[in-house]
Amino acid sequence: MLAASAVERHECAARVQAAAAQAAAAALQAHATDPSPEPLPASGGLAPPPADHRNVPPPAWRIIIPSRTAPLRACGQCEGCRQPECGNCAACLDKPKYGGPHRLRKRCENRVCG
Repeated sequence: MLAASAVERHECAARVQAAAAQAAAAALQAHATDPSPEPLPASGGLAPPPADHRNVPPPAWRIIIPSRTAPLRACGQCEGCRQPECGNCAACLDKPKYGGPHRLRKRCENRVCG
């Protein structure tokens, strides 16, 4: 049984190589029959865009990402907003009044508006 699977793998590899060779030959033939590409403008700049450039989506690096929206503000009136700061959570320990560098800029975990 082991020899049969080795033979099947060899045959499969041979078929894959033959298909790859046919694809390469077809691509080479298609490239040989294509007319020569249009020359660049005399200015040495980029060639003008194709005529149907309006229907082509922009590349991924040119997609404009909307700017961040303003953070939601707490109401300041609910029970969660009126809780005192705990002084022990990551948000409190980040605050300058508790000796932190103020990088997180978050509310205390006890003071959740809701």
